[in-house]
Amino acid sequence: FSIDIQGYPIPEITWSRGENVLESGNETIALSDDRKQLTIRNVQIENEDEYNVRIVNEFGEVTSKAKLSVLGKF
Repeated sequence: FSIDIQGYPIPEITWSRGENVLESGNETIALSDDRKQLTIRNVQIENEDEYNVRIVNEFGEVTSKAKLSVLGKF
């Protein structure tokens, strides 16, 4: 998933799955340095869910969500 945003002051970007905030550092989840891209490696049926992004700075907040559907033979 990726977002195209601009803002000043630079907004804080938080990705989540349900109530769980996602961070880089494991073999499945990777966030770009600017946090504008969330990559899920080796997608499995267990990764199917709704993913959310929250963008905040002192002037406001915007949220967006996307549903990941996994198709294929299992």
